Amino acid sequence: MQAKVGLVLMAAKCFWDKRVQSYRKLPELINKDAENIVSRLSKHMGIVNTGIVTSIREAEIAIEEFKKEKVELLIICPLMWSEDQPLIKLVNEMGEVPLLLWCYSPYRKLPPKISALDLFRGSGSVGLFQASGPLKRLGRDFGFVMGDPEDEETIHNIVEYTQLVKLTGELQEVKLGILPSRCEVMTDLYVDEFSLTSILGPALKYISVGQLLSASQEIDTSRVKINVDELKRRYRIKGVSNKALYQAVRASLGVAELVDRFCLDALAIDDLSEELHEIMGLRPCLYLPLLQEKDIVISMEGDITGAVAMFVLKRLTNSPVMFSEFFNFDKTDNSVIAGHAGLQNPRLAENDDGVIITPDYELQGSSEFEGAWMEFTAKPGQVTLLQIVPKIEGFKMIIAAGEALGSDGVRVEGFPHVQIKFSFPLDDFFNQVVRGGATHHWAMVHGDVKSKLKMLAELLKIEKLVF
Repeated sequence: MQAKVGLVLMAAKCFWDKRVQSYRKLPELINKDAENIVSRLSKHMGIVNTGIVTSIREAEIAIEEFKKEKVELLIICPLMWSEDQPLIKLVNEMGEVPLLLWCYSPYRKLPPKISALDLFRGSGSVGLFQASGPLKRLGRDFGFVMGDPEDEETIHNIVEYTQLVKLTGELQEVKLGILPSRCEVMTDLYVDEFSLTSILGPALKYISVGQLLSASQEIDTSRVKINVDELKRRYRIKGVSNKALYQAVRASLGVAELVDRFCLDALAIDDLSEELHEIMGLRPCLYLPLLQEKDIVISMEGDITGAVAMFVLKRLTNSPVMFSEFFNFDKTDNSVIAGHAGLQNPRLAENDDGVIITPDYELQGSSEFEGAWMEFTAKPGQVTLLQIVPKIEGFKMIIAAGEALGSDGVRVEGFPHVQIKFSFPLDDFFNQVVRGGATHHWAMVHGDVKSKLKMLAELLKIEKLVF
């Protein structure tokens, strides 16, 4: 669904009232420029536009329409130099609606000679610089974009910002399950739930091990068999008995049932929970095709902000996200081995041939059912890493980009994993992250979304550390 955007096109009313011959055509030119902007943006977002704002009365008309339509973002675009009072009125009345300032020009390239008329037609930068001062005095933060509407990069940047604003709204609606609770031995992951909801957006739904057991037991045996057969058809099975495989599939189908029952967008499982092991006999670690269909992200060790980070990366890329920690490092080539036990999406692998279903190596032999999970190497390519770190007050984003080596990297037995090579010095990266305080988990996705994450941190008004 497209974001609903209020378009605030500004101009100075005094030029509309001028009787000076050289400026008589200016309103006509500015109006045509406005029509072109609306036409360009309407292809990508739901535009709410009441016309060029040149007075407080026109600002009031825009405010009424914006509130009625419940716009999610205001794009403020001075088409030429403009007066402050209409803008201040509009921004004050619209409250905390995010702002994007557009440093606009009607010209792709300046002509060698500019008339007085053309000079004022292209004076939007004057209006923008002038607007920035009072906006900051009002305590307002805003995004920034610069360029003409015929420039594809300019339109792309506006659309990208709009999508990020839409994501901040989506975060307010996220239902995040926690099963059964936080991981007691990992205090770096402890979260103030009030801050989580008020700053990031998601609200928690606690789910008991008893609910998982009940959901798992209610799964029809025929459904379990269908999923077992599908796994055997698609992947290699190594050292997992049929009994263990059936029980592991049943547990994962129980997770899928809970996702449906509670309409979850994300789930954090404390797979180290003694209660989970005692009651279930294993931890759910098989990411079934059914979970892929549900578009759910799942973190382990009860990592709530890890699940939020995974949700963010999933929404920005529409790609599977790996829940990971840095197992090992190699300073000689600035690389780390990242990965984690648990429910990892096999779509991260290059193909099905690279996925092996193995016993749960961390719990193998510790119960009647040793469980099963998936071993694979994540495919090669550029990747983005994200941590959302709980602080004493609020949160911090740590963002980094690297290169996944795929099958050319180190192969780790028994774990979903990836070797990531960085372009920056590893010791400097570790030093800054550790000294600043962090968690030990990273969400990783293929693709470069570092710039988007920086903007998202600004929209959420949280600290960021970027590599």
